[in-house]
Amino acid sequence: MIPESASLKKIEIMSGNQDKSRLQAMIVVLAAVLVLLAIFYLPKLFGGPDIEALTDAALNDPSHQAQIRAAQELAQLGEPALESLRKIASESANPGVLSVCILGISRQSDYESMDIIIAKLDNPESSVRSSAATALRKMLGRDFHFPVDGSKENRDRVRDEIIKDWNLYNGSELFEFNKNRSKEN
Repeated sequence: MIPESASLKKIEIMSGNQDKSRLQAMIVVLAAVLVLLAIFYLPKLFGGPDIEALTDAALNDPSHQAQIRAAQELAQLGEPALESLRKIASESANPGVLSVCILGISRQSDYESMDIIIAKLDNPESSVRSSAATALRKMLGRDFHFPVDGSKENRDRVRDEIIKDWNLYNGSELFEFNKNRSKEN
């Protein structure tokens, strides 16, 4: 038979181990919460990416590659950088920058930028026209089979069809439904 004091010590040791396990679990949870807070709030505390500086770099950096990298960073920021993406898509002459901005705008389903995207169907660079056609296909949910490398006459004809469709679609019940649905996704 085990003396009563030994049983109590055994219970105390077991209880101590359980407390230790609980403490360790709480520390792990606390560390995970701190990591999440750091990921989400440190950029805000320290200003995060400078959208204005990235916009300036995308438009004015002497290196075309640096312009593209700045546009890519803005596109990754998403909604907070939409105004900058619109500005750059309207003003830049760099085909790589234009393509990045157009696709970044379409990822945000920014229908306010449709006129900018449609205008890029007339860009002299086929890569920009291709990005615009891809963005329109995503945003309008229809493939117009835009002839990226086709004759100007064919491109103009399909562009006019896209504009006609956009004018009918914009503001319709289906448009509002799809716009709300895309925001949920």
